[in-house]
Formats: sequence, structure tokens, C-alpha cells
Amino acid sequence: MDTQTTDRLRALDGLRGIAALVVLLSHVVLASVGVLTMADAIGGDPPGAWWLLLRTPLAVVWAGPELVIVFFVLSGLVLTRAALAAPGGVRPLAFYAGRTVRLFLPAWASLLPAAALVVLVPRHVGGGPGTGFWLQAFTEPVDVRQVCSDLALVVGTHGVTLSGVLWSLRWEVVFSLLLPLVVAAAPVLRRLAAPLVVLLPAVVLGAGAHESLRYLPPFGVGVLLALRPDAVAALRERLAGRGVPAAVAVTAGLLTADLWLPDARTAPGSGGALVVIGAGAAVLLPLVYGGVARGLEARPVQWLGRRSFSLYLVHEPIVVTLAFALGRPGFGVLLAVALPGSLAAAEVFHRLVERPAHRLARSATADLQRRSAARRPAGRAEAGPAGA
Repeated sequence: MDTQTTDRLRALDGLRGIAALVVLLSHVVLASVGVLTMADAIGGDPPGAWWLLLRTPLAVVWAGPELVIVFFVLSGLVLTRAALAAPGGVRPLAFYAGRTVRLFLPAWASLLPAAALVVLVPRHVGGGPGTGFWLQAFTEPVDVRQVCSDLALVVGTHGVTLSGVLWSLRWEVVFSLLLPLVVAAAPVLRRLAAPLVVLLPAVVLGAGAHESLRYLPPFGVGVLLALRPDAVAALRERLAGRGVPAAVAVTAGLLTADLWLPDARTAPGSGGALVVIGAGAAVLLPLVYGGVARGLEARPVQWLGRRSFSLYLVHEPIVVTLAFALGRPGFGVLLAVALPGSLAAAEVFHRLVERPAHRLARSATADLQRRSAARRPAGRAEAGPAGA
């Protein structure tokens, strides 16, 4: 792998860190800025300057659900690229074993502190500047059936959950199950990349209530980026570093289209389709613009990127607990305690849980690959004489 390619993949780690930070900020906003929470929930417009943070591309600074779509595109790209580069190809059993450990162990572990916080800090209804629909939901008792769904990851929500962020891991698991089929179909997908890149947002446009049609196409966008590095390189040469501010602005606009697009409140598919395009553009930016890549390779951003999964898993229970413990404070106060608290918890979780789980996942994958490789020669030796 050449140095330039390695650097651009490091930039994608940084993008993942930024996305996790935006998800954190979105939950701080939802827990503390009641006027935005209510307007977002009922589809109205907030008063005054708040309108700019909800109905313009400036909403990108707290567009948590939209940045989760960026996570999906990143997973599609990174997992497909790794699978295509694997010596001897993808062995499904080995891949599934490693991916299961990589996703499930940290997810399960994150529920332990989340449950402890629910027990330790009462979640009573109260007034205050942060009162809003989002926090109100956490005053309901946790449904045991939902806890079981949390543990399963692949089951949808049925009630109040210990950790609301786990919904996205359901789609990570589903895509992981599909990846060997994606790799097998790679030659066909590569040839059809041009029509598929148009088809995938169109699927989201017509998805309606079908969640799989809303959340799997972003993975497909990442797959296409992995399958056509030649097209990405050609675009990089054609742009030659020109138009970065405009590209970033357009990407922010697309990513938040489900918030500012007039029809998005009545026809969410149109906004969702543009969000998928924006998520693909967000991943494409560091691949085609060296300046964007260098910004994402900065040491603090890389630190955040390496801990992005941990931050994503642990932050929401911390934000919710602090909001209740402090009497539902305003945005500034909640951010001042929730941000450092979540970053510190992410560091601890990364060291104690995520990093060991990652090592275990790699070990499980390597072990099953060795066993599979050891069995194959024996199988061929036995089949030869019998078929002669």
C-alpha cells in the first residue's frame, strides 16, 4: 500500500472521530435546548436565530442521525476494501467470527455502565430550560424486552432502551452478514458502479417505512467507493485541490437536507436520499482533497478517531444522566461537563474493552483462517484419486 493511500485511510479514521463527536453534540443539544428539540419533533420552525441551527446547513454541527449515515458509508468502504485485500479472499466463517466479537463484546459491555447509571441517578420529570421531548422519554422505566433487544443488536426497538445508539449496530451486523456476497459479486458491481450510484439514493427516496431500504444503501455507497479507486483517483486529479470550500459547503447542505428541505417534513424520503449523497460526499472529501485529509490527520482528530466507537457507545447514558443529575441545565453547562466526561469514559472504555475486543476479534479471525487453510489441501488430495 502506497504512502498516499495509507494517509487517506488515516484521514477516514479522523472523519469517524468527527462524526462521533457530532453525535455527542447532537445528544447534548437534544437534552438541553428545548426549543430545538420541540421544533424538530413536531416539524415546526424554532424562533429567532435558532432557526439557523435547524433549517439551514449550519445544522451539520449537531446532525447526529445524519452523521451516523456517514458511519455506514465508512463501514461499507473500509470493510469491502479490507475484504478485497485479504490473502486468499474472504472466508465467511472467519470473517463472521471476528466481526461478531468486534461488534457484540463492546456493545454488551457498554450496557453495564448504562444500567448502573439508570439505577444510581433518578430520572424524574421536571422543568428547566432543557425540558424537551427527547429527555422526557428517558423518564419511563426501561423495558426488559428492550434490554434483550439491545443484547441481540439485530432486533428493533420496543421501548425505552439503556443505550439508544445501539440501533445503528443492527445495520452494521446486517451488512457484515452480506459482505461475503458483496465480495463475490464485486466484478459485476464494479462494472455497474455508475448506474448503482444513482440507484442507491433512489432506493432511499422510495423507502417509506422500510428501514432496510433506508439504512443499507449508504453501505452500498461505501462499497462502490471501495470498488472504484480508479474513479476516485481520476476525480482527485481533475479537481487538483480546487474548490474545497464549495465542496465542504455543498456536502454540509446535502447532509442536512432532511432538516432544511421544505418537503422533508412531509416527504422524508427526498431529504433522506440527499443525506445519503451527502454522506458519500463527506467520505469522498478526504479521498480527493489533500487539504481536507491533512486536517483529519491532525493528532487530536486521530486520537478521537481511534476512540470513536468507544465514544459512540458510552456517551449517551452519560449525557442523559448528567442532564437529570444537574436538573436539566442549559446547553453550555451540560456541554462543559458531558464533553470531558464522555471523552474520559471513552478513553477508559477503549483501553479496557474495545482494544482487547479488537485483538480478540483479529485472533479469532486468524485462527479460523489457519484452520480453513489447513483443511483445504487435505480435501483436494482426497478428492483427486476418487474422481480419477
